[in-house]
Amino acid sequence: MAGSMTVGYVPGGFDMLHIGHLNILQSSRERCDLLIAGVATDEALIAMKGRAPVIPLEERLALVSGLRCVDRAVPDVDQDKRIAWRRHHFDV
Repeated sequence: MAGSMTVGYVPGGFDMLHIGHLNILQSSRERCDLLIAGVATDEALIAMKGRAPVIPLEERLALVSGLRCVDRAVPDVDQDKRIAWRRHHFDV
């Protein structure tokens, strides 16, 4: 991401995709030039919520990456966003 492009990162489980997810993603996109959506892995969701997601990771990645407001969807492995930043070097 060269130049003065602002890269945004928004994490989420995005399980059972709904209007709240879309609102968060669209609002995030308005604050950057390129939006990366971090989709929590199945293991991360189990650790956070104590249960497996309804929709498996690969399908959630496909659904989120298919949205116009998302430039790239990537697996998010931990709640610690420093891990995500080291992998994707986002600005906001």
